[in-house]
Amino acid sequence: MTARFWAAGLALAGAAVAGGAPAWALHTSADTPLSIAPEDVQRYREAGEEVVVFDLRPVAAFSKGHLPRARSLPLGVVKRREAEVPRSGRVVLYAGTPEEAAAAYQFLREAGHRNVMVLAGGLPAWMRLGYPMETGP
Repeated sequence: MTARFWAAGLALAGAAVAGGAPAWALHTSADTPLSIAPEDVQRYREAGEEVVVFDLRPVAAFSKGHLPRARSLPLGVVKRREAEVPRSGRVVLYAGTPEEAAAAYQFLREAGHRNVMVLAGGLPAWMRLGYPMETGP
């Protein structure tokens, strides 16, 4: 899958999730994760809604900087720690690459999680918008 196709798929899914596209426009294949824009994550949090965020990068990368209140769930342990992912509410995933986030998304969907989304643009998009970051464990 090309980066351009991937970005287009995320943009379409993100628009539909955010209410920006008609419902009929959201037709995703099993390998195209639903996404959520960083602006929407920030907006929900500012409104007091709980958004559970999982950082799928290695612990060392997580410690250097992550979204506020993000939980570390390295990609290699997602299957073993799947029970830690809530089955209700908004759950947002991000990883080192879109492919890694998509792999975790697909596994969680197959495990019955219907509330997971991928952070559109990942951590770089969050940082470009100047949103807050945390460091440490």
